[in-house]
Amino acid sequence: MGYTHRGTQWEFKQSWYMLLILTPWTYWIPLVYTGIRTIRVHWIVYGLFYGTPAYLKMLVDPEEFGAGQFHRRWLFMFLVIAAIHAWRARGEYLVRLANAIEIRELFMESARLRRDQLLA
Repeated sequence: MGYTHRGTQWEFKQSWYMLLILTPWTYWIPLVYTGIRTIRVHWIVYGLFYGTPAYLKMLVDPEEFGAGQFHRRWLFMFLVIAAIHAWRARGEYLVRLANAIEIRELFMESARLRRDQLLA
C-alpha cells in the first residue's frame, strides 16, 4: 500500500534518489535531497553527518595513518544507518511532497479563476 493517494507509480518516480544509497560515496545524499525538497533542516543535518566518513576519505587517505580498517567499518556502519534512516523518512517525504503539489495546484486553480473573473 502506498503512502499517498497519487499512486504507487508516482511514488516510485519520486523515489529515484533512493538509488544513491547503493554506492559507498553517495549514500548520504538521499537525506540531504529529501531535506532540501521538503525544507526539513534536520534531514539535511543528518545527511551531512552520515557523510562524514565519505568526506574524510576524499580529504585524506586513512590507510596512511593505519586507520584503513577502522575507516571501512565506520563507513559501512554509517552507510547502513543512513540507508535505514532514508528509507524510513521516505514515507514522510512522499506525503509532504504530495501535499505541496496539491497546495500549488489549488493556488494555480484559484489564480486561473480570478483571472477568468477579471476578464469577464
